[in-house]
Amino acid sequence: MPAALMYNLGSTRYNWFYKTTPQKNLDGRSIYWPRGRVWGGSSSLNAMCYVRGHPYDYDLWEKEGVEGWSYSSVLPYFKKAETYSHSTGPNDPYRGHNGPLIATRGSADHPLHQAWLACGRFHKIGYTEDMNGFRQEGVARMDMTIKDGKRQVQHLCCLSSSNSEQTKSGAWFYNQTGEGASSHLESGGFARSSDTVPHPDIQFHFLPSTVHDDGLEELRTAIRLSREIFALKPFDEFRGEELAPGKDAQSDKQLDQFIKKAVASAYHPSCSCKMGSENDPAAVVNPKTMGVYGVENLKIVDASVMPSIASGNLNAPTIMIAEKASDILKGKSLPKETPPIWTPPNKT
Repeated sequence: MPAALMYNLGSTRYNWFYKTTPQKNLDGRSIYWPRGRVWGGSSSLNAMCYVRGHPYDYDLWEKEGVEGWSYSSVLPYFKKAETYSHSTGPNDPYRGHNGPLIATRGSADHPLHQAWLACGRFHKIGYTEDMNGFRQEGVARMDMTIKDGKRQVQHLCCLSSSNSEQTKSGAWFYNQTGEGASSHLESGGFARSSDTVPHPDIQFHFLPSTVHDDGLEELRTAIRLSREIFALKPFDEFRGEELAPGKDAQSDKQLDQFIKKAVASAYHPSCSCKMGSENDPAAVVNPKTMGVYGVENLKIVDASVMPSIASGNLNAPTIMIAEKASDILKGKSLPKETPPIWTPPNKT
């Protein structure tokens, strides 16, 4: 998160500065909802986190009627789009090595980042080397869309050319972010709210000053899980009094009151024009053509076509959708890839 992030999020010059309608379950509050008002859209002012989501997200898409969008079908397009700083090369089963988007693993050198990562050795959520690879669950270094201290903004398109067999990378626009270019969001993690949940439903963004957690029961669990982590030994030399919701807020009722007054969005709208089978009355987009049902010559390729939200930030999945849609428009498809995926010990 560069130093200028909050300036962009607080300015109407680069940001449409939307607000939601009042939310009855949040004490009638309207939630601030920034959207990019420049080339590159919201990728021009986001926090540059590169998070693919969990493989099960995409297997669920296919179960929901989105044929051809399982994890094994979309993984090749995640890889095609990226050049990852820690890729092992052409044979890397999870990460790309020669795509137009540079994804860089956060260094997490700050002592507080190091304390956060060390907690993976002390807590059952564990540690993962790459949240976008074999295992999502655990504390980890965050991947960022940053190269040489510069933000990458996806504008014009993140598609390969749809009118030529020759692959052409989309246009890329770089913004120099200056001294704050090394993101403070260099570590985070994923956890499950209970052992009955098949994959993580809680996301942590760890900052040297605060932590944010992604209904009500899951958020209560996230608060309690945050307290458990910050009570671990690696934070002994840094720990002070709990600022919010405060150590006296312990009951479900007290935590619910805090959540309703303080919860905010991570600004990842999606699913408003979902892909689905022609037999699904709620489906808007044909997943085999990206065309809108009942309308000629209209295609939709953005986060709105997701049938259900991916588990994490949406920039990376949206770029994947664009890459895959490009091949769909050309009548092509990359071969499926089926590398192993980590399963919790209590799951089979």
